[in-house]
Amino acid sequence: GEPLRDRKYRLTVGASVREGRIPQDGLVEQEVPADAREGTLTLWLRGDPEGPGFDVKLDIGALDPHDTVSGLQARLYNMGLYDGAIDGQDSEELQAAVRKFRESTGGPEERDLNSQVKDRYGR
Repeated sequence: GEPLRDRKYRLTVGASVREGRIPQDGLVEQEVPADAREGTLTLWLRGDPEGPGFDVKLDIGALDPHDTVSGLQARLYNMGLYDGAIDGQDSEELQAAVRKFRESTGGPEERDLNSQVKDRYGR
């Protein structure tokens, strides 16, 4: 599917609350404390910030390392590019997600995908 764009969001991590609008690429990027382990992302899907929001519980720091297949799967899943199992196994679905990522970032085919993910998202 298409990323959500220009929708209001609120990110709550501990006592920190940050609000904004989802940018055109659909990625909400905010700094959180290094020791944070959970948070809540509230999205307003109908664009009405006064109406009810949709809460997504976040497990922060719960991803496998970026240089493992399961870590790659989880990151691509979080970006909305991969819908398969996060099981550490390569698959046609994972390869399709890798191609989508490269197309969306303009990353060269010959470059290691983990390096591209790390360069773009710092993790």
